[in-house]
Amino acid sequence: MLSPRGAFTIFGGVVLIAFGFAATQMHIAFTTYHALGGGKQINVPEELPFFLLLMGCIMILSTVIGIPIFRLSADPRAVVVTRKIDREKVFAGDYVFVEVTMKNTGLGGIDLLEVYDAYPQIFELALGENWVLTKLESGQEVSFAYVVRALKRGRYNLGPSKVIVKDRLGLFFEEEVKEGNETELIVYPPYEDIAKMTVVGKKRLMGRAFGIHKTRAKGIGSEFFAIREYVMGDEFRRIDWKGFARKGKPMVRDYEDEKSLTSIIFLDCSGSMGGGPPANSKLEYAIRAAVLLTHLAFERSDPVGLCIFSDKVQAWIKPGRGQRKFYEILEALAVVEPGGGANIEGATEFVLSQVRKAGFFMVISDLEHANVEKLTKSLKQAVARNNNVVVLAPFGPFFEVKVGTLSPVEKALAEAVAEEYFGERAKVIKELQKAEIDTISVGPDDILSVVIDTWIKQKRISGA
Repeated sequence: MLSPRGAFTIFGGVVLIAFGFAATQMHIAFTTYHALGGGKQINVPEELPFFLLLMGCIMILSTVIGIPIFRLSADPRAVVVTRKIDREKVFAGDYVFVEVTMKNTGLGGIDLLEVYDAYPQIFELALGENWVLTKLESGQEVSFAYVVRALKRGRYNLGPSKVIVKDRLGLFFEEEVKEGNETELIVYPPYEDIAKMTVVGKKRLMGRAFGIHKTRAKGIGSEFFAIREYVMGDEFRRIDWKGFARKGKPMVRDYEDEKSLTSIIFLDCSGSMGGGPPANSKLEYAIRAAVLLTHLAFERSDPVGLCIFSDKVQAWIKPGRGQRKFYEILEALAVVEPGGGANIEGATEFVLSQVRKAGFFMVISDLEHANVEKLTKSLKQAVARNNNVVVLAPFGPFFEVKVGTLSPVEKALAEAVAEEYFGERAKVIKELQKAEIDTISVGPDDILSVVIDTWIKQKRISGA
């Protein structure tokens, strides 16, 4: 293909040829005019028309003839592009190091090679450039690197790469998009809330600030409780032989009996949960709350499960413990998108069919357009099976506008809408309270703290 420079060269050749013919006609016209007695001879150099015609023909012919020759020697398919990233799964806000390598597998060298490596528009180029301009001999490898920052959770692709091969003069080019060389990157929800909790924990303020205390009871756990004298019936494997040697009589080591609370998070990802600014919608805050609750539970070695639902169950992760389960939940939360309606009843019925052990159900839903009768009936079934159920209900108007940024008229309209929302919400809450189901309306400022307080309360109630 012709580059802009090649097209300009052909255009320039056409212009020179036109000027050459024009100069020839002018020379003939002036000579004829003088021969007819028209006055003084006006000389037009005889070499000028020839020079202009020659240069124009050379420019056009060299470009036209050069196209097939260039295509024979330049093959972008011979350039193999590979990509490496330092991590395939990161948290929102983390940086990703990307290294791109090009290898010329063709027989001939490439005088001018451009490679562009695509990255999602929502990412931020933090360091370096995602393209390179270089020369590549046959069999040679060249690499370049750049750093991007993943700003929002989700599943993304780095790539594809675009390869452009040019001739030395830049008259021609061939390009190819390397479809299929994409690299998948999963971006988890932000880790900042967990990091804040970790800092508080390191300062030994966790217990005083949030009331997290470990229940200690004698049993068969893994943490030491006390040493006592041996009594008939104690297991021999629990005898403390060092204590036996020191005291001269059998001693037994007791360990803590660690009770656990099984928590299941019901996350509503219906279309209404997408209300608010994209990075601070009800759904985004709900996901942050789910991540925080999961972290709190896993810190205490309590099992956690996750049910993501809209019209139907979108994802289900059985309750479990450990780092692997934590990242499994993070991966499910990373790709959640709002859409459809909210079928809390169907999600509750599904989970009750999957889990027999009683635990704590945390339902995070804005309850918009909820069928109160069906909702109450399904949650009462969960309570009837000895599950503690709490509904965390993000309140739409709190997420969608900032009152301080509104004009007086807009503020009045916002307050009217909020009052209507309050009326509808109050009806739902009243019916759920009749069924002894706690429902808490939250906004962006308190949703995370409410999650912490609610979980701590459930730990105390369960005695875990």
